[in-house]
Formats: sequence, structure tokens, C-alpha cells
Amino acid sequence: MSEGFRTEKYDFFDFSQAHISVLVGIRRIDDQNITDDDLKELRQFFNDMGKWESLMTAGISLIEDLGILPISERIKENYQKEFGAENYIIELERADERVVRVKLRLTNEECLRRSGGGRVSGIRLLKEEIIRQVKNVPKWRALTKIISHMRSTG
Repeated sequence: MSEGFRTEKYDFFDFSQAHISVLVGIRRIDDQNITDDDLKELRQFFNDMGKWESLMTAGISLIEDLGILPISERIKENYQKEFGAENYIIELERADERVVRVKLRLTNEECLRRSGGGRVSGIRLLKEEIIRQVKNVPKWRALTKIISHMRSTG
């Protein structure tokens, strides 16, 4: 899986594993300094993680329950986890004038859930989990934009 990722405005240029956390380096595509507005936009971007996956999980369940199409086990496995920003502690900070560093780690509640009620310290958040959700945020945003446009045009 390619780790670099771009949106219209930002280059998510570095995803790295840092023990139990995932670090993401982000800069503006136009190479301008990071502003407070950029930090707000990026915070909202990360808050939208998991929404696409939740929609897909519901859609897969509906399609399967109605017997419309058979769903492969591989596809079902991709959407068995619980997704969403509420599962993570998300910290954004300026690494320098042009780079935002985002640190994500599991909340205590999510660690407890993933451990099955056992030991919660040391449970790793895998960078692949974050990369996948980050890459799906633009899909979610495009869908909500289309729905909003459809509502406004009647």
C-alpha cells in the first residue's frame, strides 16, 4: 500500500509507526505556512475518519440481509472492525512553520475493547489502520457534498 496521500490542499507525506502510536506528517501542497485555519481543517478531517467505513459496513449488511448480492469473506473482513475518530486520541501540532505532525493512539476504552477486557497498556495502533481511514475521508466528504447539493437543488 502506498503511504503517501494527497487531498486538494494537503500532502500527507509521512505515516510512521511510533511504538503504540501512529505519526502523520502533513504539509500544504502550495508549500505555504500552516495557519490556525489549516489546523482546524485538519482536525475536522481526522474527525471524519471512519465515517466511510461505517457507511460501507451498513451497506454490506443491508445487501447481504436482502440477498441482493453475495459478499465475499474478504470484503466482510475489511469492515468487521469498529471505525471512527472516537476510538483515537488525536493530537495535532506544528512540527515547524510548514509541517503539521499528527499523533494518533488508541483511547483507553478502545484498548480495553481490543484486549477483550485484559491488559490495556501497550496495545499498538497500526499505521495501516490509519492510512486506510485517512484515504477514505475524501470519499465520505464527496458523498456528503453530493447529498448536500442534491438537497439544495430540490
